[in-house]
Amino acid sequence: MNLPFWLQIGPKDFSIDAPEGQRMLASFTIKAPEIASAAGGLNQAQNSPVTRFRKPVEYIAARQHQHPPKYQTADGWAALFGGALDFSPPIMQTRVARGLIASGEIGELTPVACVTEIGRGYAIEMYSGLMRLVYSAARALTGTDSGQFRGGELTPALSAPEAAAKVAELFTNYKEQKIATAQAFPVTQDQQGWANIIAVHAETFFLMHELAHIYNEHSFRLWRILGKKLDVLELEIQADSTASRWLIDYLLNPKPGSAQRQMFYAGAEFGLRVRMAMETVGMRFEKTHPTAGDRIAALRAKLRATAGSRTFYAIANTSLAFDQLWRAIEQMLLRRPPVFELTLDDVLSSMRTLVAELLRGGDINDVIAIRQVAGQQGQTQVVLAPKEPRKIAMMNSARDYMSRVRQDIRKSAREHASDVYEPGTIEFSMLLALLNSVQP
Repeated sequence: MNLPFWLQIGPKDFSIDAPEGQRMLASFTIKAPEIASAAGGLNQAQNSPVTRFRKPVEYIAARQHQHPPKYQTADGWAALFGGALDFSPPIMQTRVARGLIASGEIGELTPVACVTEIGRGYAIEMYSGLMRLVYSAARALTGTDSGQFRGGELTPALSAPEAAAKVAELFTNYKEQKIATAQAFPVTQDQQGWANIIAVHAETFFLMHELAHIYNEHSFRLWRILGKKLDVLELEIQADSTASRWLIDYLLNPKPGSAQRQMFYAGAEFGLRVRMAMETVGMRFEKTHPTAGDRIAALRAKLRATAGSRTFYAIANTSLAFDQLWRAIEQMLLRRPPVFELTLDDVLSSMRTLVAELLRGGDINDVIAIRQVAGQQGQTQVVLAPKEPRKIAMMNSARDYMSRVRQDIRKSAREHASDVYEPGTIEFSMLLALLNSVQP
């Protein structure tokens, strides 16, 4: 089975400087207000021990005293939560500065993120178990990178079936032990760096979801005063919609020096994929949340509708590259043989990545040639004719990849090429050439 080309090439827009085993901070620059900190979902405080706390920061301090954080330092958490806060409206930052919202990592190993009403404010908790599960899954999936097309020597890497099996094992262990577990296998610095970035962005999106609950005034106390019946499922859908709107607003208007938008979106979807795998092994979240599959579909539909098809593929390309592996993981969790079938989006996203890489850092004339169309006088066509050894290897890999694509998918991909690039551009011509390439 061939890996998607993003997983063979890897992202470009970040640096790696964390020592082995250390979680990195967010990959974006943060200027956040003071975060009220002591170093998934909406919880009701009434008739529970939390009612003895008047301030959210007191509650977080007590929780962290009982369950010390396992991964983030105080500065690390301030960067992570500050990143999520930076994508929300200014009023949320004001509430944090006034002490009405506090947050922190809680060192329990169940995979949970939630918001709890405390006094007149709210406490947002992210359990270490959620951070461990997300990072461990990301570490296995990015472990498939061998550096094949970056030049230099190949590095150790997991095969696609090996990576899918390791991720499936994480969720099987969770089902049996009810806590998030870790795995021991060697990774390169590049693989670790990508896993860190995916995990940080997934955690950021989880925190944005919890902030959306607060922004939308999803208060048990307020609903009791108004005498309204609480529909928790509807509140979760609203929080998803709000967090998705904040995410898409950023993706279409990124700030210089902030999160790289492909990786940020990939992290958001990755977090939902983790929830989807948890559902597959039997955790249904008591029907208070929409299914993760529905949440991913809704997020993609909203991005495509807001941004347009071509921008959608530019932003979602990295996330789409993970789809093939996640589908195999789902099959394994259901105790079925993994099937690595290619879909239309798999093909379009992989070939789009390859077009970008073939055009990167060189003269266009080193990649293409203009030739006469046989039997059609005066007609010419663009053909791929790379000269650099690394790009020749990419082209050969593309031919092998396309030879594995079903004929109906290949035909559909050619029909939808204009969803990816503007017809008449060199990128469009190169995409068609790749879609028509087959190993002789």
